[in-house]
Amino acid sequence: MKAIVYAAPQQFSYQEVPVPEIAPDEVLIRIHSCGICGTDLHIHDGEFLARFPLIPGHEFAGEVADVGSAVE
Repeated sequence: MKAIVYAAPQQFSYQEVPVPEIAPDEVLIRIHSCGICGTDLHIHDGEFLARFPLIPGHEFAGEVADVGSAVE
């Protein structure tokens, strides 16, 4: 899958990354759209501490692509 990946504040690139594997109690969402919020901007500017590498964007819309075996 493609993702924007931050290596450090103000250092990002568009990369191919592995599709995450899900646990039995998780679902995998195929993202169709993702917004950039204030938190993402603060991380970009180095104003918030973050663990890098980081894929930003926690405000998204998408569809369920896979369901873990324990999900009801």
